[in-house]
Amino acid sequence: MKKIVVSLMLAAVFASAFVVAVNACKTPGYWKNHPDAWPVSTITMGGVTYTKAEAIAILMTPPRGDATYILAHALIPAKLNDAMGYLPGTYADPISRADTFLSAHPLGTGDTLTAGERAFCIELALWLDNLNNKEA
Repeated sequence: MKKIVVSLMLAAVFASAFVVAVNACKTPGYWKNHPDAWPVSTITMGGVTYTKAEAIAILMTPPRGDATYILAHALIPAKLNDAMGYLPGTYADPISRADTFLSAHPLGTGDTLTAGERAFCIELALWLDNLNNKEA
């Protein structure tokens, strides 16, 4: 009886490890280098809709300290990971906050942010980046 229980436990561990490996979130680098893997042809950030090519161009643009680009580099993959079903619904709030922030502070306006706005933007980007670099 113990062998069966141990075998079932091991099978459950390996099965759950396989599911996690298959459902691993993808990083910004993955998404910008694998356009064929995108589950959508457009992506909306801050109320602006970008084509896949435009979004990849954003991912390829060095932020050069612009917090709005830093946030976009984390938001695009988070939205793609969400569209792939890699994220549980609890992650909708930071994605929504990032969209709201970019609505008020469009991409490329990082030099107009107050110190507090910049700190908030960077904090959101770091949170989303951690999300993109974890396994769901």
